[in-house]
Amino acid sequence: MRRSFLISFAAIAAVSALACTAVLGDFTVSGSATGDGGAGDGAIGDGAGGGDGGDGSADAPPPLKPLNCAIAPQKVSFSYADLDGGASIGDSPQILVYSLTSGQFRIIVQGYDKLLYADFSNNESQPIHFKALPLTNSWVMSVARYPAGPQSPPGTAILVAARGAGTPPDIAIQIVRFDDSAPGPTAPLTLVDGSAGVLPTGLDSQSLGGTVEVVDAAMNDYLLAIKYRTAPNGPYTLAGAHIRGASAHPKVIDTNLPRTDDLAYAIAHNATNAWVILFPPSANGPPTGPMPLYKLNFADMSNVSVRQLAPPSGFYAPFAMTTSSSPGTVDIAFLEADLNQQVKLPVFHVGQIKMSDLDTFDPAKVMGPEVALAQLTFNKGVSSWQTFAAPAGDHFLSSSRPLNDGTPGVTFLWIDSSGRLRTSVAAMDGGSGWPTTLVGSIGVTLNGAPAASFAQVRFAWVEGQGGNVNPPIFSMGGTCLP
Repeated sequence: MRRSFLISFAAIAAVSALACTAVLGDFTVSGSATGDGGAGDGAIGDGAGGGDGGDGSADAPPPLKPLNCAIAPQKVSFSYADLDGGASIGDSPQILVYSLTSGQFRIIVQGYDKLLYADFSNNESQPIHFKALPLTNSWVMSVARYPAGPQSPPGTAILVAARGAGTPPDIAIQIVRFDDSAPGPTAPLTLVDGSAGVLPTGLDSQSLGGTVEVVDAAMNDYLLAIKYRTAPNGPYTLAGAHIRGASAHPKVIDTNLPRTDDLAYAIAHNATNAWVILFPPSANGPPTGPMPLYKLNFADMSNVSVRQLAPPSGFYAPFAMTTSSSPGTVDIAFLEADLNQQVKLPVFHVGQIKMSDLDTFDPAKVMGPEVALAQLTFNKGVSSWQTFAAPAGDHFLSSSRPLNDGTPGVTFLWIDSSGRLRTSVAAMDGGSGWPTTLVGSIGVTLNGAPAASFAQVRFAWVEGQGGNVNPPIFSMGGTCLP
């Protein structure tokens, strides 16, 4: 499994065929692991066959019958109150669950100013480790998976903002690494030194967010993208930095970004360039503009070009982007929807694109399935790419609570990098072992490389919505079969 990084935003869209409103709610854009770092003409499509190479389209892959996923009857359960002294963390923290090389699995629960982690054996219901990452005058901005490197194991990168002692306080940006083979995280490493005044004076700390791409953990080589604003209701600035062993000064990528909700972004890269994709402009409603795709130069992060991507009608909304397992390619997943055409189902465009084609590819030609509104994973959703060696390839996973709050159960989508729907779950009645309770937030991972007719999955979620300050955390494994 490869890295996934998480960036939160709120997206509320009015969707109705009968003059009613459905709330899409919070949703998380995600990426995955850094790749091999090389540019070139990697395959488009399933990673084994080529496409036409010039417009993002792919040769039609062999069809696969979607799988049916069922959850095992035994579930793991533990509570924040067991460790955190009863302090509130809310009913919808970000949850990351993933397999360790030891055969165990790890759950990381991200609150605003606290982070908890627990390790489990696959056949045990009680954690081997259950600890809190101490955060003093700090808050978590994102949690990200990173791959194994030549000199380092795979792990998780935790991006933290830390307040200084000034008035107003300086803010430093730090990274905490958590190798899969380690029982606990490393000490924080400063990526942006707040005392150096590299971030604007008067920065609105509530608006500061970021994501990090681990290029080489052993060399402390990172790509950083942050967003901030200097007035509570002002426009956002997007900035980026390439950190190689020492703190760096972020370079401005774009300013006056016209939005009032959180920015969402994801990063992919090769040896010379990085690409950052943003959610389209929106102001507490559906997107009102194109989806920006920025191209940055490693040598000068302020050397920027941008493509504004939009369909003829409606909008594109990115769910995940990452450097793929096929050298020289990017995995991407984005939604196409038109809220003015209720008879037209949303389409998930999911596939691999050559990095050499990112300047010219046609988004409409990236393959993908139609998805019913009830199966969309917007509400407190988390999306990620998982990449595996051939022939398993790369896989897009997205899970959330149901579209409308107050509805029990979960939604889950799994689409491979050839745009083939592997499974779709909208479970609200307890069928196949899925929860019958109200779910606050949920994370998912493939437990090992999937096959055409078999896969193992693991979910972690919190139960309860609205004011449940210490919701229990649950985890269950499952199997997907034809």
